Amino acid sequence: MHPDQPHGEIIRHMEEHYAPVEKNAFHEIVPGDPSVSVHVIPPTPTRPWTTLFTAGMSDKPMTVPQGYEESRFAELMIHLPPDWPLSLEAFGDRNHFWPVQMLKKIAYLPHLSGSWLGPPPTIISNDDPPEPFAPNTAFTCMMLLLEDAETGRLKTKDGRVILLHWMPPLYTEERDLELEAGLAHLFELFDRYEVPRVVDINRVNVAKQE
Repeated sequence: MHPDQPHGEIIRHMEEHYAPVEKNAFHEIVPGDPSVSVHVIPPTPTRPWTTLFTAGMSDKPMTVPQGYEESRFAELMIHLPPDWPLSLEAFGDRNHFWPVQMLKKIAYLPHLSGSWLGPPPTIISNDDPPEPFAPNTAFTCMMLLLEDAETGRLKTKDGRVILLHWMPPLYTEERDLELEAGLAHLFELFDRYEVPRVVDINRVNVAKQE
């Protein structure tokens, strides 16, 4: 059974709406402020992919503009292929570790910068100019999208509303296209080329199909 503290409510929410969560998680060797861990939901017959999600980002509120108070608390998730290597040995390879690295990097970003992550969808680049996450992929950016109202919203016993964002990776050209033509156009191309919710490091770059 998962403990009630420090993040039992988040874990129970994920199990209720997604699938059982592994007991072991990726914790910080030297905890930050807040301390963010990454948990794993293994594949199931009805959900044949792996999900990683953060717990701890919502321990502290983000600094949000007036009118966006319900966006103060957030956690992040990403969906990976079922055979994505997740052992400690595999994480010595950047090709395997970058999803965990980006989850933690983005979870800390608003707390370190005094900013926030929220609607409209946020796109975060890996450095400036953007650099690929790893040698085996040309992805350079993450887009944060709110999960639907039921699965992506958790009200805790202490009164916080935690919003859950899932993070599809983008190519630099897709980020640039969104800046030039808008989010609706990018989503239209995602639909046209059937971009999956699960990470595919070899998927089509929809901006290059224009």
